[in-house]
Amino acid sequence: MRNIIIFGSEGTLGRAVKQKYQGENLFLVDRVTKDQATDQYFQLDVTKEEEYDQLQDYFQNTDIKLEVCIFCIGQYLPGTVSDLHFSEWQQTMTNNLDSLFLSTKFSLNHMEAGGRIVIVSSVFGTIGTYESIAYSSAKAATINFTKCLALDCIEKKIFVNCICPGFFESEILERAKKQIKNRTAWMHLNASLLKATVSLNDIVDTIDYLIKNESMTGASITIDGGYSVR
Repeated sequence: MRNIIIFGSEGTLGRAVKQKYQGENLFLVDRVTKDQATDQYFQLDVTKEEEYDQLQDYFQNTDIKLEVCIFCIGQYLPGTVSDLHFSEWQQTMTNNLDSLFLSTKFSLNHMEAGGRIVIVSSVFGTIGTYESIAYSSAKAATINFTKCLALDCIEKKIFVNCICPGFFESEILERAKKQIKNRTAWMHLNASLLKATVSLNDIVDTIDYLIKNESMTGASITIDGGYSVR
């Protein structure tokens, strides 16, 4: 039974990942208040360093070593440079990148050789798209963060990879459909796709593939139904 930590465990993708790895020793992290939280669910703001203290204390006291870290956190705020307030830009960077830095830093402190880190980025990090400049920039940074972290972890023999999903049924997608102004262009790009949305099972299976693979590190896999090759 492996020790697996999932950051963003209560989002749409996080819940699917939990389902995939039920039976493993899971450590779940999110900011959501749960009515029936377990001892291994940690409610904290993953963008604030001081809030990791409770997680740090638990792992130090139990001397648990992680084998897998899965990062499933993302926040989408639509807008162009002209539309967005600077505070919204900062909020997007904080929620997507500060959380990534802090969660992987914590995980590495409790991971030994052979560990796996899988980071969920987005197809929006690989291409330009409408009214998504903050989110796309953050997710592009996530992909390069993966490459740099993989290099830094080579001597430790820790594998670091990321997955770039396209559209899947989620709260973020529904919010984007309602808030993006340029609907005609957005829908036109999706009209001729092999699959307008990808399945959660396919995304989770790709995460599992990256965890099992022993030849890949610093890689990013795009799974988007053809969106990025249009």
